[in-house]
Amino acid sequence: MQNIILWFVMLLINFGFILYFYKNYGKNGLYAYIPITIILAQIQVNKAIEIGGMSSTLGNIMFASSFLVTDILSEKYGLKAAAKGAKIGLMSNIAATILLQVSVAFEPSTADYSQIAMETLFGPLSRFTAVGLICYWISQNIDIHLFEKLKKRFPENKHLWLRNNGSTMLSQFVDTAIFTYLAFYVSFDFLGFSYVGFYDFKTCLEIFTTTYLMKVVIATFDTPFLYLAKKMHKEGTVQDGKLGEV
Repeated sequence: MQNIILWFVMLLINFGFILYFYKNYGKNGLYAYIPITIILAQIQVNKAIEIGGMSSTLGNIMFASSFLVTDILSEKYGLKAAAKGAKIGLMSNIAATILLQVSVAFEPSTADYSQIAMETLFGPLSRFTAVGLICYWISQNIDIHLFEKLKKRFPENKHLWLRNNGSTMLSQFVDTAIFTYLAFYVSFDFLGFSYVGFYDFKTCLEIFTTTYLMKVVIATFDTPFLYLAKKMHKEGTVQDGKLGEV
């Protein structure tokens, strides 16, 4: 029960921060929040949790919420703005990965207590990080282009929920399938490192099912926040075109 409560608390806090960044810093605020979601998701995904008696990984909220950000960008600023946001997320992740690899390479002092934990999470080139980069780029491009197609086909405001949920749920299905297979099941060699699958097929299927269901819930819950973001923009309360004051 505690994990379920915390899951929804984190969900609401995260969506609240997205609206805060958007209202106070406009489009630039959304661009700034994308690296937060992506980098935290790649760290949190290393932690396995149980939700409702089923196995899953932490990080789903942060990762899936990045799609709310790009959906806001798609809805209000168009395909190019959303694509720019996706590129910012990708490059932020790559930059963080490289810099963390260098951090792990430093020889720790005798007084250090964090090296083992950092090596576990960040080096050498976390399997989750590498797979996450691939999945992020594929799923974001699916989401952005599908959102644009749905927007042209169903441009009315009453169909905003369809654009949001349709693009996100399909892209998240692809993302979850690829990530579960590459991160947890298959064994392979990558950049000179050998990776062995963590779980059997049954466990991976459970992780896939639970993870995707969570992302469906997240996509459903983020819809009102997308409407709120659009309403804020329409009412002129969004500080667009400037960073604003902290």
